[in-house]
Amino acid sequence: MRYACLIALTLIPAALVAAQETPPEEKPALTAEQMADQLLSQAILGLRNKDELCVRARIKHQGAESQGGIVAGAVIVQVGGRVTSGGPGFEGEVDAWRDAKGDVVVQSVERLPGFSLFIGKGRSIREATYESGPPLLHQIEAELVPLLDTTRFLKYVMQADLVHGRDPDTGDFLFRGETSKDVVNVTRNAAGMFSSHVSRVLRTELRFAVSTEGVLKRTEITVVRNDPMAEMRRRGGGVRIGGAAPPPPQPKGEGGHDVEGGSTTYTLDYSHSKPSERAVEFLRRMRRLVGSEEQTK
Repeated sequence: MRYACLIALTLIPAALVAAQETPPEEKPALTAEQMADQLLSQAILGLRNKDELCVRARIKHQGAESQGGIVAGAVIVQVGGRVTSGGPGFEGEVDAWRDAKGDVVVQSVERLPGFSLFIGKGRSIREATYESGPPLLHQIEAELVPLLDTTRFLKYVMQADLVHGRDPDTGDFLFRGETSKDVVNVTRNAAGMFSSHVSRVLRTELRFAVSTEGVLKRTEITVVRNDPMAEMRRRGGGVRIGGAAPPPPQPKGEGGHDVEGGSTTYTLDYSHSKPSERAVEFLRRMRRLVGSEEQTK
């Protein structure tokens, strides 16, 4: 027994030395695709974990002049047999802020023409300054505001089939792809005589820029809509706006609904992390207006 103990004591240091000399098993290096996916996940989690969110957003309409003379972002109104355009939606820079209590303020950077939009407590209140006509804000409320609900937005991001690349100048990881059109609040077609003149969302395109440290720097979402006037043009009719002649007939899609029309791109910059004093004061006024006793900090 004594010799057995001595042998055992002699073997223990040898085993320890052998363990120290055996290098730990090295994990295989991440592929470029795995590294990109990991950074995007890190960026997404960082965005979701914020109690409040403040971004600078640029709104840009593409395909502004459609074949039927209806600009992207326009409200189309039919009175009797005449169809007219209510003008384009707002285009420019805005500050979009969702505070820790869930209220939302969207405010144009420019004051004239400009607007302030409050959404909270079951209310939607707008203020605007303009000369020729008020800016149309229906698309901002339906498409930009939902992007501030990060839990909801990121659910659609995770469902997207994204491909990635690298920015040759900054080294940032760039992602692009499509996600469900339900990421924005798709407006249902109006009933009756308005139904054929209401554009609907065909698809939504996503683009992200993520730094090598896993920080989300920029998000772009493009909302592509159909051309609701396609069927009317197919029949040889047209829309007269300001005396303009109707356009020639165009090829028909599926009931006119799959003919691509205009689009709107929202570019979100996350470097503006705090709301402006003007936005904070507007939120205070709106809370007082709706009878809330809550106060912003």
